[in-house]
Amino acid sequence: MLTLRCTKKLVKYLDTGPTPQPLHLTTTLGDWYANLFNYDGLDIAMCVNSQTRYAIPISLHDCDSAQRLYIALVWRVRDAIRRLGLPDTVANHIVNEYRGGLIIAPTADRSVLGTMNDLISLCEHYLDDLCGSGRTIDWKTVWYEFEDELNQTPHKPLGYERGRERLVELLQGIG
Repeated sequence: MLTLRCTKKLVKYLDTGPTPQPLHLTTTLGDWYANLFNYDGLDIAMCVNSQTRYAIPISLHDCDSAQRLYIALVWRVRDAIRRLGLPDTVANHIVNEYRGGLIIAPTADRSVLGTMNDLISLCEHYLDDLCGSGRTIDWKTVWYEFEDELNQTPHKPLGYERGRERLVELLQGIG
């Protein structure tokens, strides 16, 4: 199961509430955190892994429910693992851990929230640059571009390690 620790703002947007949590739920990557932000009328969920600080921004244009956000996040995690050069067996292992469904929980770590807010600011900056560049925007691929940029950011809680490095390090030896 995937535990998504949502801010109150995102819970309200998705029109959902906390779900009962089984005891001792653990996955390789641990919990994900998510917050809602809006850029020029576009609602976006910034999803951040608690252990690695790996960030995945997801447009909520087609994710009007917690279930759709869950599906989008699982596939984006899978894509991230594969794009980082890890074997398909690792990506499949993580997807299988998340197959049990979604648990919506309240946020519980202020450090992750702080990182998430910093990443939202960076994402807004990237969007400003992209929208001001005058080039045609392919919104289907731009999220991967932002994801790659965001995960080059060093994070103080990780000893100034980057999210992508920490994700690869954590997943080494699986599969």
